[in-house]
Amino acid sequence: GQAHAAQQIRELKRHVDKIKHQLRETLLELEKVQRLLSDLERQELITDEELERLRTSLRELHR
Repeated sequence: GQAHAAQQIRELKRHVDKIKHQLRETLLELEKVQRLLSDLERQELITDEELERLRTSLRELHR
């Protein structure tokens, strides 16, 4: 009944908090990757082809 539903809701909230935490960490990792890519590009240490391949790969995350 009511107690069981309350327990399920608490578990769902914990699950959502865990997902939010993981997403924040993932976004920080992605920002780090973007910075590294920009640095490589600025120093001309990466070919346009490699850069485009990596960017395409990153864009696929949005789908």
